[in-house]
Amino acid sequence: MEPQTLSSHLTAAEVMQRWPATVPVFIRYCAACVGCPFAPFESLAEIPAACGVRLDDFIRELQQTIDSTYNPTEPTAISQQEETSWQI
Repeated sequence: MEPQTLSSHLTAAEVMQRWPATVPVFIRYCAACVGCPFAPFESLAEIPAACGVRLDDFIRELQQTIDSTYNPTEPTAISQQEETSWQI
């Protein structure tokens, strides 16, 4: 399972691709990120300076969005290892 923790080294494009629920956060903080040609190259650490927002607030809201949309009790796809263990 993919880690659900942000890193300031991730790019805007990586975050939006891994966690689509974060797109509204980008729009609230810096509408230009969504669809921006620099999104694949600009790290989360660089975005607040370009948009005039605080890095810790931006990261906190992104992480809260990820945490609130990730539900570990929700059924997930069967892993290959589990599927193999069921075979006779």
